[in-house]
Amino acid sequence: GEDDDPMLTIRESGWSGKKFIRVILDTRNRLSGKMKVFKMGEEWPGYVFSRSGTEGSGKKCDNRLFVSEGPGGVNLSEVLSILGKRGVASVLVEGGGALIGSFMSQRLCDELVLFTANKFLGGKKSVELLADGVPLAQPVLLKEKKIIKLDEGYIIRGMV
Repeated sequence: GEDDDPMLTIRESGWSGKKFIRVILDTRNRLSGKMKVFKMGEEWPGYVFSRSGTEGSGKKCDNRLFVSEGPGGVNLSEVLSILGKRGVASVLVEGGGALIGSFMSQRLCDELVLFTANKFLGGKKSVELLADGVPLAQPVLLKEKKIIKLDEGYIIRGMV
């Protein structure tokens, strides 16, 4: 969100020459148009999806779309369907525990890629991975695991 003002660019090597489209889920259409992610234009094009009924909150980018409400935010299945119709075949989700948990609980992902920093923060109000919880009887199991070391942390990648 706005606290860290991400650019949503690729950090992992081996992706040069591929086309990327950034997708921002702004459920209440409240993110500031001054954020870095909205200023990268042609080099890193993107879509912003917000919940229907929030249209009057100002234009953030040219590709702003409104979808129905889903569990905890925008309707993720509807977002993925729209992206698929526009030729998007693969989506990398960068977000907190609630968003990742929604994709996992709705079975909308086939690969989990976690980026961790060298710094860990905590507290009662800190972001939790899989914030809605995962039943002990149905844990997330990673297959074909791979760990990549970065200067700033690690990438943990596996099929689910």
